[in-house]
Amino acid sequence: IYTSQHVIGSTASINENTTNFDLNANYNSSTNSIALDINAKEGGDVAINLVDMAGKSVQFEQLGKASAGENTFNVKLDKQLQKGIYIVNINVNNNFVTKKIYID
Repeated sequence: IYTSQHVIGSTASINENTTNFDLNANYNSSTNSIALDINAKEGGDVAINLVDMAGKSVQFEQLGKASAGENTFNVKLDKQLQKGIYIVNINVNNNFVTKKIYID
C-alpha cells in the first residue's frame, strides 16, 4: 500500500528584486575611466566588478563609502582592456545593479 500526502490550495509567489540605489555608468575615452553616478537611498560600501562578455572578471575595485543621496565615483580602467562590451556590476551594501557599457 502506498500513501501520499498532497497539499491543496497552497500558493507560489515571486518577490521582485528591488535595489536601494539608482546607477548611471558612462565611459570616458579621453581619461580611460568609468564615471559612476549613484543615487543611494542609504549609505554603504561600494564596489565595482567589470566583467567581459566571456564572463571573466577583468577588474574589481573597492571604491569606498557612499552616503545617502547623490554620489560620484571615477574608476580608472586598466590600459590593457580591449575594446568591446563589458558588464559593470555595482555593489552597494550587498545590493547589486548591472549595466552594459561599451569601451572603445
